[in-house]
Amino acid sequence: RACSEICSFLKEPPLKSKVKAAKNPASIQPVFLALLALVLCHALRMGWWGGFGVTPEEWLEKGSLNAGGLIGKGEWFRAVTSLTLHVDAEHLLGNCLFGGIVLVVPSPRIGALNALCLSFLSGIAGNLLAVFLRMGSDYSSVGSSTALFGAMGVLCGLAIALRDTVGWQRIFFPLAAGLSWLAFLGMEGVRVDILAHVTGLASGMIVGVFVPKFFKDALIPSRVSVGLSLFCVFLIALAWRAALNAG
Repeated sequence: RACSEICSFLKEPPLKSKVKAAKNPASIQPVFLALLALVLCHALRMGWWGGFGVTPEEWLEKGSLNAGGLIGKGEWFRAVTSLTLHVDAEHLLGNCLFGGIVLVVPSPRIGALNALCLSFLSGIAGNLLAVFLRMGSDYSSVGSSTALFGAMGVLCGLAIALRDTVGWQRIFFPLAAGLSWLAFLGMEGVRVDILAHVTGLASGMIVGVFVPKFFKDALIPSRVSVGLSLFCVFLIALAWRAALNAG
């Protein structure tokens, strides 16, 4: 009887998943190129290739996420430029190792290029939220960790939006997973901006929840991915141009 049941099971057609996989789930080249770009940005800030005549301290002053500059002077670009800056090589190495993990995780679901862009935009939103929550203080911060926690948030938001379960379980388990990552990796260390990690995660979750609202099964068309990538590159270039030209 057991053999008969097993044979019957093996003859049944495989179950089809309701959620389609990304077209190129194994491609992590965009993640590698993005991390390489962070390394080159840090090398430029530290004076390699002349640093465009700007000292390392001036790079930080012009591009850091400064509450007074962003709110008081309307320097919007700081929410973008600060994501490309790091205090030192140790700070950069930590974010590159962390980024190599968290940016690859959502890639099979939405593609590496989309994961990068959505994480970057979540990081900008997280920076803006962090500044407004600390309005009136001398808050200042740099680093890409806000965007990296945004990547974790995007993954959690997608899990909430695409889960078949209903009720509290649909939200509880992805949210618990995101908060566990935050507690494990984003709450301790020297000069850690905990608030930016929290706002990055929250912004990413909101983005992740809304992606399936615009794209069925969170499958983003290639033309949208290319347009989104070009927009992010243009935004970085525009932000740094504004930062270097600011008084």
